[in-house]
Amino acid sequence: MSRNILRQNSISVKNAVWTTQSARIKKGDMDRKILDKTFLLVQEQEKRFLKQAVFLFRAYAPKPWWHMLIPFKFVLEYLARKKAYRSFSKTYLHLKQIALDAAYQDLISDSQAESEARLEARLREYWLQKQPNMSQELYTQLHTWLDLLRGHYLRMLQSRGRHYHDLLAEAYPSKQAYSNFVKQLTLVEEEMDPAVFRTGQADCSATPDLDNQRKAFAQVRERELREAFD
Repeated sequence: MSRNILRQNSISVKNAVWTTQSARIKKGDMDRKILDKTFLLVQEQEKRFLKQAVFLFRAYAPKPWWHMLIPFKFVLEYLARKKAYRSFSKTYLHLKQIALDAAYQDLISDSQAESEARLEARLREYWLQKQPNMSQELYTQLHTWLDLLRGHYLRMLQSRGRHYHDLLAEAYPSKQAYSNFVKQLTLVEEEMDPAVFRTGQADCSATPDLDNQRKAFAQVRERELREAFD
């Protein structure tokens, strides 16, 4: 995906976010309590998503031969998964929370500029505090990724259901529609430098486990797709 396509996607997603809001949300017609419950439901699902992905990511990772000789190795694996989850929570999950909060603000704020300014401020804070070596190009890619998630979360927050998969089924008119979103999100993630999800890492080169990470994300997303639409 070229830089121009990324920029066009960012603009189109922003327009879609506010077009959807103006078409479906009017001041006073949404029960705030229901909105808050839906927000928490989506938030908890994102935590589960990451836990499942980390579990698969660790399962795919090759183990040294001496690993089999260690007694109680399941304890070491548990600690390794816990460490990996904490690490991704500070980056990947934190960034998703920024997008989710932005979608929530889109629904409760009367000002598009105010909502946009909040997201921009939090993204710049992340850039300066956790990724000071991030290039402007990577910053633009990350913004595109957040805009895609923001539009997705806006759909989810406007949906109703007792379970996350109920929200998905209502937010997207068909399995293909949600699949298209996932493909678009995956394309942006593949274009982005993987170092964006690693705190304090100056070296932005890909690591050997990047393929396992992407494979784990893809498998969890495919499971979500089946459970919501099949």
